[in-house]
Amino acid sequence: RNVNFHRMEIEICEVAVYIGKYFTAMKDGTKTGETRIVKISGMLNEILLRRYKDKQTGCPFVFHMNGKPMSRQLIEQHYNNAFMRAGLDQFRGTHTMRHTMANLVREHLSLDHAKAAGGWKSSRVVENIYTNTPTRLGSESVNCIETVLSKQRKELT
Repeated sequence: RNVNFHRMEIEICEVAVYIGKYFTAMKDGTKTGETRIVKISGMLNEILLRRYKDKQTGCPFVFHMNGKPMSRQLIEQHYNNAFMRAGLDQFRGTHTMRHTMANLVREHLSLDHAKAAGGWKSSRVVENIYTNTPTRLGSESVNCIETVLSKQRKELT
């Protein structure tokens, strides 16, 4: 009920509560207490629409096992298997996706785009916690300076 296939959006207005590995209940609200609209890609929209059409009657979940939400352990296992199939076995866990997404968006667009895509309120959080762009930019800058200095040294000799 929280997916709008026409506008390609998901309304994040409730969270799954787990005790240990197992789903306990759905809770209204999010960690921050705010509802959030998340834009989804065409590919994800197609996947969700296909799963929605195939879901069990009376089951409110798109991803489920016999009409019940998957355990946290099973969700993590599916993420880790997908990473392995993609040749990214050095990555583990669902939270990795937030870091990866933030880095990709920041590298190709901007810090503001990454902040918007991840729903962060602070650019500082994105910059200092979720992306390694400053580290990469620092390395590239040092390498650039070294290249320029090497060229100048060769020109002087």
